[in-house]
Formats: sequence, structure tokens, C-alpha cells
Amino acid sequence: MKNIKLLLVIFISFFVSACATLNKSECINADWQIIGLEDGSKGRAFTYIGQHRKACAEHGVVPNLVLYQAGYEAGLAQFCTAEVGFAQGKRGYQYNGVCPAELRSDFLYGYERGRELYLLNREISHIHREIKRMEAELESMKSEINELEIKLISKAGSPTERLAMLQQLKELQSYSTRLESDSHNLELDAARMQGEHDVLNSQYVF
Repeated sequence: MKNIKLLLVIFISFFVSACATLNKSECINADWQIIGLEDGSKGRAFTYIGQHRKACAEHGVVPNLVLYQAGYEAGLAQFCTAEVGFAQGKRGYQYNGVCPAELRSDFLYGYERGRELYLLNREISHIHREIKRMEAELESMKSEINELEIKLISKAGSPTERLAMLQQLKELQSYSTRLESDSHNLELDAARMQGEHDVLNSQYVF
């Protein structure tokens, strides 16, 4: 029981330290202007300093808000560009409105175009997953159809059973044909969207 409690304490301590933004040494030796610069350049909200305050409070260290803000604003100037906006939008980053008014339009110009490519990529991936699902279902149906055809050829079962098998075979064949058609149409959709993605990607130079 004591060992379990000890392991629990160690786990909780590790979890808390892993969640902290800064460790004891980083808090004591903090350059708050550099920390603000890093946070701003990563597009974090200004309120993220609250995480640092919480992490350093147990070590008796209070963040220097003036230095942090100066670094943070410089970091935002690096983050809030069309180039970064494009890269962030393309990887699915959710913009949280951190850019100041004078930089916002440039960032959003790139972000919206990157986001357009991200959404296209996501839809293409979804279509490919659906095609794979359909292909797996078709393979399973082919096995069922093959088994029914063998049974019908061998004349196994009573006339009533054979009639039921024949009806089931027709339904499976009909559904299989529709599924193949749907899969083909999805492949065309994916190819069209991929072409659209490639054209846009070549046009968006950042």
C-alpha cells in the first residue's frame, strides 16, 4: 500500500512539473523580455503569462510584466506576418486574435489562404478514408457473392432456400454496383480537389 502511495506521489509530482511552463531554475534566472518574445513569436495570447506566474509562484518568483510585455510585442511583430499566417493556416492553427490592428490584415491575408489549403487537404483525406472503407466493404461483399454463386451452382438447399439465395445474390450484386460507382465518383472528387489544391498552392507564394 505504501509503495502504491509513493508511486502516486511521484506520478503527480511528475505530471505537475511536466505541465509547468517554467521550472525552478528557469524562474530564478528568467529573462522576462526573452520569454515574452518567445511567447509572442509563437502566437500565444498575452494571458499566457498567467501560466508563467503560476509556475514561478511556488519558487517565490514574480514575472516582470513590463519586460515581458516589451518582449511579447516584439514577438508578435515576428508572428503577425503574411508568411507566418500562411504557414499557420496551412497546418490547421486556430487563430485566436492575438495580432494588433496594424498587423492583423497581413497575417489574415496569409492565414486565410493557408487555411483554404488545409481544409482542402482535410477533405481529400476524408474522401480517401471513405474510399478505403468502401473498398473493404466491396471485398467482403465479393466473398459473399462468390459463396452464394457456388451454392446456387451446386444446387444446394430446397427450392425455397435457393430462391432466397438468388434474391440475396441479386441484392448484393446491385448494392456492389452502386458502391463501385460511388467509390469511382469519390475518386474523381478527390482528384479534382487535389488539382485545385495544387493550383492554389503554386499561386500562393509567401
